Amino acid sequence: LRELTAAAAAALEQSLAALAGRRPLFEALAAPLWVATMRALTGDSSFATPACFDDFKAFDGKFAYLAGGAPASAFPAAASALARVADRYRTDPLYASGDATVSALLRSRRQLFARCEAEAGRPWRPDSHGRIQATMVWASAANTIPAALWTAYWLARDAAARRRVVADVAAGLRGAASVAEALEDDGAFPVLDGAISEALRLATASLTVRRVVVGDYVLPGAGCRLRRRDRVALYPPLVHFDAARVGADPETFVLDRYLANPRTPLMP
Repeated sequence: LRELTAAAAAALEQSLAALAGRRPLFEALAAPLWVATMRALTGDSSFATPACFDDFKAFDGKFAYLAGGAPASAFPAAASALARVADRYRTDPLYASGDATVSALLRSRRQLFARCEAEAGRPWRPDSHGRIQATMVWASAANTIPAALWTAYWLARDAAARRRVVADVAAGLRGAASVAEALEDDGAFPVLDGAISEALRLATASLTVRRVVVGDYVLPGAGCRLRRRDRVALYPPLVHFDAARVGADPETFVLDRYLANPRTPLMP
């Protein structure tokens, strides 16, 4: 984890330094984060490219529908995009050869897959490696990019909070030889951590669907009767806007909500 953090921090500094001119917030944040994440996870390979980023965005844009049970055939462009990401693990010359410039993480996963195949006594399907690795690629960016985007959005709207976060980051970097070194201390940026938690509380919109009821049940206090084999959809983010759980003004960005005691309000 320390190696991945150091690689991502170094790549992110380089990507951000190369930015120039005005551009939409998502573009300004997402592209550098994608490059940094892919270089950390995959090393010198074809994943840290605009083409692969475009494939990620094409699939990610339809992920909510697919997670909700929609067939992949309803979104052929998204399905094809994910297949292209997976296929890079077969076609990328560095990954396919096990080149030393590929990250230690991917090399270790290749070894793990080989052991699994040996224990099973048969090789996996030709596309299995790529599908598993593509899932890791998607998850790594699908969480980091929205966290950065919404944190930057709310801080852009709150000048006082933004000044406090900038001061917090400056203090955390003071005396550190690099960003990666500062990040080794989990408590180096408490105000920034609080801002990220509050931004995620406001922005998180996950939906858990297709849960099957295992027995007849009546929800206490609601009078709602669930029958065995019913399918229900759960929306956990509703509790993030419950003042009894997260404090006053639940629909407002409050920087201090998680600072006094990070475990008091419900974490997003």
